[in-house]
Amino acid sequence: MLGEKNGKMYGKRLNFVLNAVKGNLNISMNNVKTILCKQVLVLPLFLLIYMICKNVNANNLEKKFHFDIQYENFKTGQIFVSYERKNKKLILTSKSVSEGFLSFFYSYQSQSISESIQYNNEWLPSSHVVRGLVNDEKRISKVKWIDGKNILKYEINPPLNLKKVFPIPEESLSDVIDPITAFLQIIQNIKANKDCSGKYRVFDGRRRYDVVAKKLGNVFLENDRPRSFKGKTVICGFKFLPIGGHRIKSKWKPENDKFTDVKIYFANLKENLIFPVRMTLTRWFGKIIVRLLNNNV
Repeated sequence: MLGEKNGKMYGKRLNFVLNAVKGNLNISMNNVKTILCKQVLVLPLFLLIYMICKNVNANNLEKKFHFDIQYENFKTGQIFVSYERKNKKLILTSKSVSEGFLSFFYSYQSQSISESIQYNNEWLPSSHVVRGLVNDEKRISKVKWIDGKNILKYEINPPLNLKKVFPIPEESLSDVIDPITAFLQIIQNIKANKDCSGKYRVFDGRRRYDVVAKKLGNVFLENDRPRSFKGKTVICGFKFLPIGGHRIKSKWKPENDKFTDVKIYFANLKENLIFPVRMTLTRWFGKIIVRLLNNNV
């Protein structure tokens, strides 16, 4: 009964928003509903990708960063990141929040705290904690590594609903890293080899997946928004191969993904520091763009 009431309530909110924005989108009402609803489902994953990307292994960059999230012509969220470098340890805290018309019918907040350790010039995971609030439902996941290789323990609350998501095979949790460390390794690869290609075994506490990265080329990026980056970039495409924790019923078909569907633009900002400045996600529901907004870019 409660689920039906919530469904009706959000359905009414959705119709209200759709009626307000329909004139700004050159598509039918049914298509608008599909686009917005599917954005709701993909936003947490996409936010995670962008939280990850901001964890650049730099000593001299300023410690706070701001990303804006845009769906079509609408601003739908923000991500705020701060980090602290202590010798060979990087501690990163990120906060994300939905806003604008999206938050009217889908409220999303998340905070993650990640620790990565540099050992023999390689970034390894130490811990990864994510606390979220989705439509007033609290979620938390914690993962702790030992020696940067093996998982010491992990906690998921509430537990995975195996009626809605695939189970995570225990044997798949060996030799995995958190998503933050994965992107630190990618950035390190760009610095060393001017290439981002590689495959990474990732566990974020709720989902187990492999990330496959491929260099797509180089491009001069124009600043299409105030305070966004303008300059030379390396484009990296990404595919995500789900193993466990992903939804059973989903329109997402990983086997049909292309590297151009998820793109991250990396730039050499200053003092030979590589940093992601823009990210795009293209799916059946439309296009999401995340931009680094910074007075110093």
